[in-house]
Amino acid sequence: MATEKNPLGNDARKAQRARRLRPDAMCACGENRPETLDLHHPAGHAHAPGLMVVRCRNCHAVDSEAQRDVGADLTHRTDRTLLEVVEAGLRSLAAFFEALAAHFCEWAGWLRTVIDALDGWNPEWRQLRGVVI
Repeated sequence: MATEKNPLGNDARKAQRARRLRPDAMCACGENRPETLDLHHPAGHAHAPGLMVVRCRNCHAVDSEAQRDVGADLTHRTDRTLLEVVEAGLRSLAAFFEALAAHFCEWAGWLRTVIDALDGWNPEWRQLRGVVI
């Protein structure tokens, strides 16, 4: 069994992560283990430091790469104009919303599978109180 090199540092890091994340935090992909979760700045930290979403490390890496792919300048340069900052933030958010839209389509597909299974198993489920709107 391996021993920790810095148990106090490890505990401090875990406590800091727990303070940053809600107890029920989960990535859109379904990952919810606290040690794998991070906060992503979909508009870029330089542009909107308070706008954050929970992402697992893998999804965070994909999101960050997508921000670069759309040409979002996320650097903390002081020589940019407000228009350049807004342009970069919009590019960054567009990349994030595209990924989010893909998740929504995937979730809708799963929901359709459940609906079809319910129809096959017990079509009367549609008449349950609260189901029909």
